[in-house]
Amino acid sequence: MKAMGVFMVLFSSVSFGLCLNSRMKRQIDTLKDLLLFSNNLKTAISYQLVSINDFIHSIGSNEYKNLDFLDDISGFENISLDLSNEENNRIANFFSSLGKFDVKNQISEIEYFMIFLDSKIEERNRYYNQKSKITMVLCISIGAVASIVMI
Repeated sequence: MKAMGVFMVLFSSVSFGLCLNSRMKRQIDTLKDLLLFSNNLKTAISYQLVSINDFIHSIGSNEYKNLDFLDDISGFENISLDLSNEENNRIANFFSSLGKFDVKNQISEIEYFMIFLDSKIEERNRYYNQKSKITMVLCISIGAVASIVMI
């Protein structure tokens, strides 16, 4: 019976570490999807292929799996992705500004947003590379200590 308890504690601590690492990776993927979306939007605007609203309606979240808020474009001011408040506010400001500038200024706004996303992706990748192993080791260690205490 103790062996089962030890196994459950170790399993749950490893699962918790994997969940934390998965969350960090999902945040990076969301930022990468936003960067891809911004690049595609910039291309569409540059060549005047479609209007911004038509572009957003045509893609929805089918192409960008981490951007499910694109299905409901009625209220971009309430975007709440699994990111920091600063990032969510910047993303909401970007989406609410779409279509409010002429083409040249809209493209420069998109480029500025892409620079912001690049820096955040680089920052999160660096954080993930530094902390992912430490997170797993810490979770396994806590599970091992709890298991030893149980025995």
